Amino acid sequence: MVAGGRFELGIGAGRPMAAADNAMLGQPFDSGAVRVERLAESMSIIKPLLAGQSVDVAGTYYTAKQAAISPQPVQAAMPLLMAAGGRRLLSLAAREADSIALAIQPEETTEQVGERIGWIREAAGDRFPQIAININLMAVAGQVPRYVQMGRGDDAARELAQSDAIPVLKGTTEQMCDRLLWLRETFAISYVMVGDELMDALAPVVERLAGN
Repeated sequence: MVAGGRFELGIGAGRPMAAADNAMLGQPFDSGAVRVERLAESMSIIKPLLAGQSVDVAGTYYTAKQAAISPQPVQAAMPLLMAAGGRRLLSLAAREADSIALAIQPEETTEQVGERIGWIREAAGDRFPQIAININLMAVAGQVPRYVQMGRGDDAARELAQSDAIPVLKGTTEQMCDRLLWLRETFAISYVMVGDELMDALAPVVERLAGN
């Protein structure tokens, strides 16, 4: 009820930089292969639970006996978003998720992004048109969020904001709208996300593209 039936569950195998966070807490950080395997196994638990079923499982990473959740979600089917960047994780997301958060860096070329979309398309098969592919915008209308500025430095952040990188929108409102339509046509990217610092900059684009 809190989200009015609009809740979306985001899940992933952990950012590579999270290893430092785990070390700070004295926790191990497994290899990428193990983390992907564990995430794949978790799907056999999470999906039935969200569908209102009880779960019995004795797997490699998880064990549960008559597990259930209550109260049930408002949504008949809770959307699942999975963040992924490598081929193995993207393929898992293509089979299991409703939305895929594409983990890309600004330096990646259109060819590299296209290759990732190809992996998703191959693994998803007939369900590809039903998957929403998401990117997190790192710059909008010349503005960058603080985390990008702190991580890259002022000069690099300004350079990023004026670049043609995939997660960047620049120029006039019309130019930014055209860019989003190009991303949808070229890469099937139809779901963009910004942090609160870029909301006002993106607002005119949202208003212009509403219904498109």
